[in-house]
Amino acid sequence: TPMQARVLREVSASRGTSVEELAAARLTSVPMGRTAPPSEMAGVVAWLLSDEAAYMTGQVINVDGGLVMW
Repeated sequence: TPMQARVLREVSASRGTSVEELAAARLTSVPMGRTAPPSEMAGVVAWLLSDEAAYMTGQVINVDGGLVMW
């Protein structure tokens, strides 16, 4: 997303590295080895807003490619 691109630019500039190097380094900490497109996040949000999730309360749902489990 544009926000993520901006964060990568700013952090890479502050660390004196390229955006590509920073992005590759970040992916090494994600077990699935990729970032998620906005549509994958939207799917989770759509489910939470649906009647199928009506009984769910007080939960944390990590949509992070396995990062928390790593």
